[in-house]
Amino acid sequence: MFKKSIVTLISTAIVAVFLVSNVSASEVGVDSSKISPKQEVNATSNLAVEGRSFTPTSGPITILDRRLFTLSHTGYDAFSRSFTLQPEDGEDLNIWVKNNHRSKTVYFRVERTDNGQDFGDRKLGPGDQLTRTFDMKNGNGLQGTWRVYVYTKDGHNMDIDVSARQY
Repeated sequence: MFKKSIVTLISTAIVAVFLVSNVSASEVGVDSSKISPKQEVNATSNLAVEGRSFTPTSGPITILDRRLFTLSHTGYDAFSRSFTLQPEDGEDLNIWVKNNHRSKTVYFRVERTDNGQDFGDRKLGPGDQLTRTFDMKNGNGLQGTWRVYVYTKDGHNMDIDVSARQY
């Protein structure tokens, strides 16, 4: 009798775990595009930040942030990524680039293409990283079509990490 109860209990637990592990976020009414892990953004040496005082950690990334993209790029071609910001997603935009190359420099440009604003190029030496922060503190939030462009002047093989988030 005792063995049968234990077997029944274990079987029920296994079935429950299987069922829960196979349920997607959309099946329980959660928009999975809004889910992102909570983590600290840690900076290493050579961190530079524009626009305001900024500590090496930008704070936790929360589920309220809109992560636009996080990716790595290697190759001889320039990196270019356009994205659209919505005012309801926040007043701040962080764009981070890290140059993973050991001996070569890359250049990092941010543009707002729907109104022709060019925020200029920044030079990233080997191992350097840069966070460019943009904000709209009038209560309306950031909007428009933006572009991140990372390139070389000598055509070398790039190795970069790029991330953008609106909050």
